[in-house]
Amino acid sequence: MTHLRQYSGRAYQGQKRRRLPCAASCRDEAADRVLALVSAHDAVPPAQLLHRTRCRAPVAHSRQLAMYLMHTLLGRTMTEVGRYFGRDRTTVAHACGRIEDRRDVGTGTGSCRALKPQSVASSGF
Repeated sequence: MTHLRQYSGRAYQGQKRRRLPCAASCRDEAADRVLALVSAHDAVPPAQLLHRTRCRAPVAHSRQLAMYLMHTLLGRTMTEVGRYFGRDRTTVAHACGRIEDRRDVGTGTGSCRALKPQSVASSGF
């Protein structure tokens, strides 16, 4: 007989959380090009953009920009983009919202406006 503990409506607290797939297992050529483009533009190594931790603000901003471009330019779902970066889809939604807010308000470096036409023209998206 299995005994289940009741706590806050959950059946069993001893279960481990579901882990997201590793970013290395979800490779995609077009997504790799977007990552390389953002990495070169912002002078941030691609390994830091795919790092498990948040890192510092400039790295986090570059990662958010890469997520936004993958979602808008490549038409990937937020779930697919999240799998690529080893993160949840809600993190991608937050990143897209942050980039759109910066773009609409006009704050930030303008890197979204600079990268979007460049990536469309040079990378063949």
